[in-house]
Amino acid sequence: MTKTRIFQFVVVCIFAVVVLKFVINDPEEETKAADASPINVESNETSSDEVEDVVADSTEESEAETPKSTLEGRPGELEDKINDIISSFDGVSVKEVEINDNIGTKKSDDYITLLRLSYDAPNEAETSKKLINLYNNEIGADLANEGDISKLVIFWEVPYLQEDKNSAKAILVLKGKQMIFDTDWYDPSVY
Repeated sequence: MTKTRIFQFVVVCIFAVVVLKFVINDPEEETKAADASPINVESNETSSDEVEDVVADSTEESEAETPKSTLEGRPGELEDKINDIISSFDGVSVKEVEINDNIGTKKSDDYITLLRLSYDAPNEAETSKKLINLYNNEIGADLANEGDISKLVIFWEVPYLQEDKNSAKAILVLKGKQMIFDTDWYDPSVY
């Protein structure tokens, strides 16, 4: 094997351990195979105006304060940035933010971020899927500007459609100055 192949294998193994650690902490989590289809974050068929109309019809405005990070240093700044981004979405709440060092790269300030979000608006499955995809795009685009998050994993719960289970997952990776979809998965029993 070449050094590049060995390095790629090590990176994949480390990422798998991080994801498994996150999944194992939730005993009700069912793991599903992800549908690998790279999609550019910039390409999106749902406009922000359509999202605002749907969300405005289906949710009440949240007056809750944006939670502040208990982490120190750059991870704390990133968590605050993530909470600010999510607070701008109607009907979305943050269940957990986990920011880990990416030990699979040579960069010292390189992070893998795991987000557990909940889409709480009472919408139909297809509408929820479109909005989750749009939110994934917006989160990825905003965090790509930070430059030090190399991988972003977003787990979604949609309690209106399925209680206490993840019904969607997206993995985005930083390529150049953009976050692109590495994989995304939507529970076929829901969507």
